This record gives sequence, structure tokens and C-alpha cells, in this order.
Amino acid sequence: MIAEKDIKIFPMFPSPLWVIQREAVKGALEWAINLKDKDKSPHRPYSNVGGYQSEVQPMENCKYKDHLMSGLSFLPKFSILGWWINVNKKGDYNVSHCHPESDLAAIWYLTHSLGCLAFSSPFQMTRSMLNPSNDQRIHSPAGSMLVFPSDIMHRVDAHREDTPRVSLSFNIRLEEPMNMK
Repeated sequence: MIAEKDIKIFPMFPSPLWVIQREAVKGALEWAINLKDKDKSPHRPYSNVGGYQSEVQPMENCKYKDHLMSGLSFLPKFSILGWWINVNKKGDYNVSHCHPESDLAAIWYLTHSLGCLAFSSPFQMTRSMLNPSNDQRIHSPAGSMLVFPSDIMHRVDAHREDTPRVSLSFNIRLEEPMNMK
């Protein structure tokens, strides 16, 4: 019989998730809601069902560009490929998706995430008995940012509150390799 102390687990191919804790920025939520209310273009369903996603905008059009960039100062040289606003009312959700043609995806929460963001294990089809709960959930307060590899499948479950859940999402392309040590 092998003793438990003689067994070590070394996870292979982990996926990083950076959680950047920051205070909510005064006026940012109102700015995002105002952008949504001014948008008269037809509904554009990307991954959202029932919710609002704005058109992808260049970073120069983001009022909070400096705030976002300062939160990403730990990254090597990078560029932001575009940002968009997400507004989910009660019952709205986002289907499982990833962000192709980028290295990282990021979310800046303007309201609390309420744990609705769920990441799917990339091993869910072959390793269901090793980790029966394939979803990983993150509870992020207003102001925080999440950064994760853009190829990880993720979804946003139906919003259950009477007030909207609002975030700003964006894609990142690394221009230099990242040291993960």
C-alpha cells in the first residue's frame, strides 16, 4: 500500500486566471448605461440572449482607457483589439463561447458579477470522473477585472436580479511572450 504522503499531484496544462481587485469607478456604470440608451442600432446577438452588447469599439473611444490599462500593467507589451459593453437584465444570459483571434479576454465589472460567469474545463469530455463539477465560477465585485486565456469556453448564466448586471469586455493580443513563472 502506498502512503498518501508519497503521492504528489502535479496539474498539467493549467489555465491562468488573473483577478484584479479594484474599487468601482464613480460614474462608470452610468456612462455604460448611457451608451446603451443612446444606441439606436438594431440588437446584435453575439453570445447574448436577451441582453445588450454594444458594437466593438476601438480603445481610443473608451473613456476609461487609462484605468483599464493601469490594471493590466503586469502584462508584457500588448494591444487591446476592441471593447464592448454588456448589459443583462433579469433573465438575460450569454451562451458558451470563446474569443478567437486574441490571446486573452478581459472583463471589467461595473456591477457585481453575482457568480454568473462560468468557465468550462477544457477536459470536460474526457475527465468527467476526475472532476465531476466542470464549471469554475468567480464572484467579482464592481470595479474588479478578470483576465483569462481567450480560448477558454465560458458563459454567463441568467441574471436573477431586478437591477442590471453591467460589464465592459475586451480582447487582448500579446506582442511579447508572457513569463508564467
